[in-house]
Amino acid sequence: MASNVLAVETRALLGSRGSRRLRRTGKVPVVLYGLRKDNVVLLAAERALKEVLKSGARIVSLRWDNQEETALLKDLQYDAMGREILHADFVRIAMDKRIELKVHLELKGTPVGVSEGGVLEQTLRDVLVECLPTAIPDKLFADVSGLKLGDSVTLRDVSLPSGVKLAHEHLDVPVAIVRKPVEEVAKPVAEEEEAAKEPEVITRKPKEEEEAEEEK
Repeated sequence: MASNVLAVETRALLGSRGSRRLRRTGKVPVVLYGLRKDNVVLLAAERALKEVLKSGARIVSLRWDNQEETALLKDLQYDAMGREILHADFVRIAMDKRIELKVHLELKGTPVGVSEGGVLEQTLRDVLVECLPTAIPDKLFADVSGLKLGDSVTLRDVSLPSGVKLAHEHLDVPVAIVRKPVEEVAKPVAEEEEAAKEPEVITRKPKEEEEAEEEK
């Protein structure tokens, strides 16, 4: 678990209009809340915040006006292009109290079923866990190497480091499955029936019309 220090400052401009003005100066609106304390509205330099994200830190020390709070990066909002950070939420934490958070799940190994033509599909990419802030794992792993066609692994199969437990209510939820290959579908019967209804091309006059013409 990486940890970092992020210098912030108090924010005077509030509201969406104020936030837009601040973002034009390279600042990101930040909110700090939790532990039954008052919410604090702050500002962080976008460049500094991105450096924290690049380091992979989840626990951050926010420092401003001779104050310091240990917090968990809870949420980030990006613009439509996914480039500019619009807002950041931090929640206060106590280092001796367990917290819940999502951790990225990575699959390990190549399933047996893939060599048989199957396709590995990961159905869950983030796992909710509970642990002390000092025990937050960078990522979790699930071994899929033994999966055959149609087999799956569930939350129960996710490897957990010491001091970390799953916070999901149901542990039988699949996290990955090896799906069977899609077989070539035969031409639908309905299409064949429709083709049979195609009008028949008439190349010869009916017998009654031929006799009528002969009488003339």
